[in-house]
Amino acid sequence: MTYLRDQAWQLIAPGFCTLPEVITGIRELAEDDTELDVDPDDAETQVRELWAARLAHLAIPAQRQPSDDARLTEAFKRLTDGGLVAEMNCGFDRGEATQWCIAAARRQGARGYVYFHGQDTARLAYPDPVLFLGFDAVPPPQESFPTVEAQDAATIAVGNDIARALADQQLTVRWDGSAQTRLSVVDLDWRRPLPG
Repeated sequence: MTYLRDQAWQLIAPGFCTLPEVITGIRELAEDDTELDVDPDDAETQVRELWAARLAHLAIPAQRQPSDDARLTEAFKRLTDGGLVAEMNCGFDRGEATQWCIAAARRQGARGYVYFHGQDTARLAYPDPVLFLGFDAVPPPQESFPTVEAQDAATIAVGNDIARALADQQLTVRWDGSAQTRLSVVDLDWRRPLPG
């Protein structure tokens, strides 16, 4: 049951999944993995208990106002307004998120993108998470960057815009300024409200 509880908590605590979505996912896991030897009804009971525990935790006022999840949401909104695709909990992993963001950037004529994917999201369920942000520049439609150096310069410009937007929201950002390194947001107290 510990494994199932951990999986359920990773779906619940970050605040992106509804209760029915978590129940469905955990029941399917209990049904499909015979080695777990857990009754799906018992698994659902565990999910409901964890959901209630998270609601109780979120009812306690945050130490920082606005909360860090609200600050990140505002930073992503400002980045979107500034011509980037900015997506939270986008795809399962880096490959899926990158494909989705490139396609969205090309459709929208955005100059780049920033995201964190599902595996990044799962880290938000635990104390002292580090949230990694993938990003890149995207050339205009039907064009490409003339050189690798030009692409790196455009990517670094996007990274600088992201770092500035996060810092403007008083979030702690770590980044070495490289086009090949993801930004990280540290010292987070993640309190995104549970969906409906």
